[in-house]
Amino acid sequence: MSESSLEPTRKGWVEKAYDANVFTMLTVALLVLVVYPLNDRVGFWPSLVIMALAVAAVTVLVALPVIPIRRRRGAGRGTWAF
Repeated sequence: MSESSLEPTRKGWVEKAYDANVFTMLTVALLVLVVYPLNDRVGFWPSLVIMALAVAAVTVLVALPVIPIRRRRGAGRGTWAF
């Protein structure tokens, strides 16, 4: 059986930015600016927990549009592109 000589498709700007953690770093910086005032109201540890949960949730939300793109790119190889 012969191997296919298909070249993998190039990454788009969304996937390149996601791989470089651009969206995650911008989100963390924005959340720090927004959640930091909670430190005075509810205390350090509760605001730290709120911040960690918010970062985790936003990271998942940012990753959702990238998953189908990676699946399409990896479909020719039979595996995910991760």
